[in-house]
Amino acid sequence: MAAAMQLKQPTSAPAQVELILAQIDALPTLPAVAMRLVELTGDKIVAALEHGLSAYPAQLGGFSHVAGMTVKFDPAKPAGSRVVEVLVAGQPIVPDKLYILGTNDFMAAGGDGYVWFTESNPVFSSGAMLRDILAEYIEARGTVEAPTEIRIQPVK
Repeated sequence: MAAAMQLKQPTSAPAQVELILAQIDALPTLPAVAMRLVELTGDKIVAALEHGLSAYPAQLGGFSHVAGMTVKFDPAKPAGSRVVEVLVAGQPIVPDKLYILGTNDFMAAGGDGYVWFTESNPVFSSGAMLRDILAEYIEARGTVEAPTEIRIQPVK
């Protein structure tokens, strides 16, 4: 990890790389959490997404961050019934289907009120800290572009 901490911003780097490299200096401030893979049913994933959106538009430390899926929600609806669409790899989520979800050990233990993760089946635990995984990923690739798609989108 030390080498990744010493990465310097190239003088001609695109904005996306500048942002990522600037965040490498902040890696020590990322929480010390390890990566976990858990198996959850689609209905529990939707319930967890509802939880993450429960305080919207107010800020919530437990707001969901997603990849590999898109979520549309109606902020005018009451908390607990805001999610109107979840697509996983472009397909509607299936309530009784099992999905493998990447998270961290804090969330897997029910942190920030995500009790659904405590009901999950553990699939994999690396023991590696997420900040180390991120630093190694960036170091191995040299250039990383931040995704620009909107994964969690309010609708009316």
